[in-house]
Amino acid sequence: MGDMITGIAYAIAADILFGSFGVPIKSPAVVAAKVDPIIFQFYKASACFLTSFLTLFYVDFKFTYWGIVGAAIWVVNGTLAIVAVQKAGLGVAQALWSGLSIFVSFVWGTVVFGEPVKHIGLCVVALLLMAIGMAGIGLAAAGRFKEPLGQDLEQTRRLIMDEDGRGKYEVRNNNFRIGILCAVYVGFANGSFMMPLKYANKEVKGAEYLMSFGIGAMSMTLLLLGGYYVVNKMIGRPFPSFQTQVKQTIPTNPKLASDLSG
Repeated sequence: MGDMITGIAYAIAADILFGSFGVPIKSPAVVAAKVDPIIFQFYKASACFLTSFLTLFYVDFKFTYWGIVGAAIWVVNGTLAIVAVQKAGLGVAQALWSGLSIFVSFVWGTVVFGEPVKHIGLCVVALLLMAIGMAGIGLAAAGRFKEPLGQDLEQTRRLIMDEDGRGKYEVRNNNFRIGILCAVYVGFANGSFMMPLKYANKEVKGAEYLMSFGIGAMSMTLLLLGGYYVVNKMIGRPFPSFQTQVKQTIPTNPKLASDLSG
């Protein structure tokens, strides 16, 4: 019983932290600077790598290749999660991928690893209710960037054309769809995020896994960064700035503050 309470407490703490990690992505300074998702992921991975050394204060260093596997999942997920938040908004994107992650994690736990479930019927009901909630979020968000209809259409087109000749509502619709697709991928893949840890338990226990994960996170991100540099070089596009001069500011514009929510 004690282990269960401890596990639930850690799960709640993790939920709060995971639910908040996307907040800096929508901060005014980052939004204004248009920080590239892969650059943002580089800073995330750097923080992960550096903080993983803290575990050496209370556990011995042990290496497992499962940490590299877990980190590879995390790096791809992390990058696409940033894209999802930037294009679909924090509330919609994170709600969508969190719900999908629970579905996938449930399958991994009950079907693949055979973890016992006391009330399978209640679990099914809970998953169905969550599915309804996710559908509600999707339907509510779908109307945010609807194309104007009727006699106002041409007037709206004239008012909001961008420099490429496309309506801004069209651009935002496309961005929103891309964000939703990224969030769906993150949801399914994120549900498998803890799978390597389950297999790694034969070699390492608990916090011993984190050092391998940190090394993997930094290594995979550097590979991603290198590949991104090569691609940009090949297509003749400048490599994105690392934005070392970005400073946090408090939004005073009500519209800007509203945009942060999505």
